[in-house]
Amino acid sequence: MKKNIIIAILAFMSVTAIVYGYSQKNRADEQEALAMENINRAEQAELMAKKNAEEAMRAQERMAITLENAMQAGENASNKLKSGKK
Repeated sequence: MKKNIIIAILAFMSVTAIVYGYSQKNRADEQEALAMENINRAEQAELMAKKNAEEAMRAQERMAITLENAMQAGENASNKLKSGKK
């Protein structure tokens, strides 16, 4: 009788351990899928950040050229005013 109770308890513990292990495996698989998705999102965000940084550099270069042109135009206008007053 005691053997049967012990065997039943061990069988129950074995089944419980198998079910718990299976549920943990499913959770781990879900977490792995989420991790891969997050890695892909991070890579896409990194690419977007690089593109935005490059665009910012181009905008800064255009701004510098525009500023230089505006300063030259102001200088030309100032020279015309000075030469017109003479």
